[in-house]
Amino acid sequence: MSASSEPPRAGLHVLKFGGTSLGNSERVREVASIIATQSEKGPTVAVVSALGHVTDELVTASELATAGDERYGARLRELRELHLKSVEELARPEDQEGVAKSVETLLAGLDELLQGVSLVKECTPRTQDGVLSVGERLSAILVAAALRAHGTEAEACDAKDLIVTDANFGSANVILKTTREQVVPHFEQAAPLQVVTGFIGGTTTGDTTTLGRGGSDYTATLLGAILEAEVVEIWTDVNGVMSADPRIVQEAFSLESLNYDELMELSHWGAKVMHPAAVQPARESGLPILIRNTLNRDFEGTEVQGVAAPGRGPVRGIASINDVSLLRLEGTGLQGAPGTAERLFGALARARISVILITQASSERSICFAVEPHKLDEAVELIHEAFELERAAGLVEDLVVERRCSILAAVGEAMRESPGIAGRIFDVLGHHRVNVRAIAQGSSEINISFVVTQDDEERALRAVHRALFQPEGRSLRLYVTGVGRVGAALLDQIEAQAPILRDSGVEVVLAGLGRSKGVVLDVEGLDLSDWRRVAESEMTDAAEMIQTAVRSDHPRRVFVDATASQEVTENYETLLGAGVAVVSANKLAFSETMERFQTLKRLGAQGMGIFFETTVGAGLPILKTIEDLVATGDTIDRVEGVLSGTVGFISDRLMGGATFSEALKEADDLGFTEPDPREDLGGRDVARKLVILGRMAGFSYELDDVHIEPLLPGEGWTDISVDEFWKRLPEVDDHFTERREKALEAGNVLRYLASVNNEHASVRMTEVGPGHPCASLADSENLVTIISTRYKNTPLVVRGPGAGPDVTAAGVFADILRALAES
Repeated sequence: MSASSEPPRAGLHVLKFGGTSLGNSERVREVASIIATQSEKGPTVAVVSALGHVTDELVTASELATAGDERYGARLRELRELHLKSVEELARPEDQEGVAKSVETLLAGLDELLQGVSLVKECTPRTQDGVLSVGERLSAILVAAALRAHGTEAEACDAKDLIVTDANFGSANVILKTTREQVVPHFEQAAPLQVVTGFIGGTTTGDTTTLGRGGSDYTATLLGAILEAEVVEIWTDVNGVMSADPRIVQEAFSLESLNYDELMELSHWGAKVMHPAAVQPARESGLPILIRNTLNRDFEGTEVQGVAAPGRGPVRGIASINDVSLLRLEGTGLQGAPGTAERLFGALARARISVILITQASSERSICFAVEPHKLDEAVELIHEAFELERAAGLVEDLVVERRCSILAAVGEAMRESPGIAGRIFDVLGHHRVNVRAIAQGSSEINISFVVTQDDEERALRAVHRALFQPEGRSLRLYVTGVGRVGAALLDQIEAQAPILRDSGVEVVLAGLGRSKGVVLDVEGLDLSDWRRVAESEMTDAAEMIQTAVRSDHPRRVFVDATASQEVTENYETLLGAGVAVVSANKLAFSETMERFQTLKRLGAQGMGIFFETTVGAGLPILKTIEDLVATGDTIDRVEGVLSGTVGFISDRLMGGATFSEALKEADDLGFTEPDPREDLGGRDVARKLVILGRMAGFSYELDDVHIEPLLPGEGWTDISVDEFWKRLPEVDDHFTERREKALEAGNVLRYLASVNNEHASVRMTEVGPGHPCASLADSENLVTIISTRYKNTPLVVRGPGAGPDVTAAGVFADILRALAES
């Protein structure tokens, strides 16, 4: 190519390929195809990293040699075998001998270097750079050979001869003026396509240097800026820059465009597509960057330039650094003391310890900052030395250290013009019970960074991503345990109502289904229309559903307990503590100790809520009515009524002329009773409901405080099997017939009445007159009368069916929708 006064390579594309794109010979051939295709369109320069994992192998070999461990030789032999095999697979036959000779020459030089290291048991930074540079040099030779085999003339170019640096080995600084003087003439005169080694530079005295982290990206953008390229293409193994790490966030999407500052921020905070320093040459020269995917050539790429097109919202993406240590220096001696920050960060800078994040309390009493874990002990020692006098005087405390932390950062240029972003982020974190350890936001407002524990990182990342990028909707993840009569009716009702809910913007996803045999889980949703078959699918341990609900980052999770299991209720605190709403038809937890009742209510109020309307009165709005009265300042004096639909049904049939055993058998046939009817007849079930009612009304009762008159006369009923119970049941018929006749003679009816006030709570079969609200009850109706300050002369009455799977399921369903509405 002849020299010209025009930019040396007008229309030039610089293509850079990292180690993941060069993982094996097949991928190298793909890279060669990409380069060749572009070179047919116009001038092209390729920049390559070492083949996948080769740099790591070189580091290990140097460490072994430094330790005098002869196993470094085995590492070299493996590298030799890898690269010579690649020559056979990539180079054309007539080219193989020459390429193999070039590879052998480089490896022989590497062997000499490591032999020297092994002898003196020291690997200086200068020597280390010489060792590490071999990976890129070998790679450039192989890629050039693959291009020639593809039909494109190409040659390897050692950037040591082009990019001039200082002697800061390991992270050399480029001398731009001298580098430009080397680069421009070389590319004006170079005829074949140049495959340039990334990561490498050289001093003016000829020593090899490396450019530090992201060095190959830096090589590409530096060459692109000097040569006034049209674009620099960074080829990776993912679809450009993603809105979040797709390994953690399934919904992460590729970004179409970014500006330079956004890319630098995302890269700094953990997005591994490009190193921030590599962006700077492009930013200074206005050089566009296109980030593409070697494994998906159809992906058009993420475009990076000075002004980016609008995205889905003010936040472009969320990045995270997985492992940092958080330190906090505090004490009264820091307040108003000039130079404190300089002493602190100066001590770290002199030891070349990078500070990742800084935040300071407005009172100046504390400074919080994060460092890499492997630098933690050194940082602590240095800072304690720097503030030794203040510590001795009690003016500065010992450093507070938090290990195993992660930093998340939401990045977007438009954030500065969009109020409320921080509020949304921290609201969703609070909703998911994620404790934020530190917060930092620069005055540019291009990012909000915050520190959480490592255990919370993935949950926080998914939750924040969903809050910022997912379309608004009222979807929920439902976990149902118990598919008996009530549970089955509930699932049928949800399935029938799903289309109507969907039309109103509510999507119910059945993520878990539990029964006594085990649980079936699917975060994407089980088939509601065929849940009975699904319930028989391959199951996992019951505890797994609790853990799945707890670990889920979905903003609206509801756990439904449609069992009578004590074991299930033991998970309520865990669920509530993780931000999962609990909807329960199970009375056990709420009628245990008053202390636990208060704990559950408190946890529910702090989180997504706990809803247990159906523990009393099936689907009747009894508890909510009482709760609203108390919340609005009313004082409840007494609550009484018939609280058992089963016993109410029996009483109604008994007063209609049936024997007691006939009435109970009919109730059982209709599904009103528990599997063991004695649970309904012993009075304890009603007493549990009464305790819950009393507590909601403001009375403090334990279950043992309730005076219970069992429905069945005599003793021994609990000592026999269910089958034996049914056989012996007619023995009580005469007793109840006699009580019925006595009540009728007095113009009364029998009702199993529960009553509670501030001094007394009781459950007993009693006669009520025709004027009593409970006298007219029929079938399985429940009735509760509430006597309060506002409803003293005319009690507030709630009446309706108090038993049956359909009405109870409807009440549970209503609680689920209430949980959704209050989320």
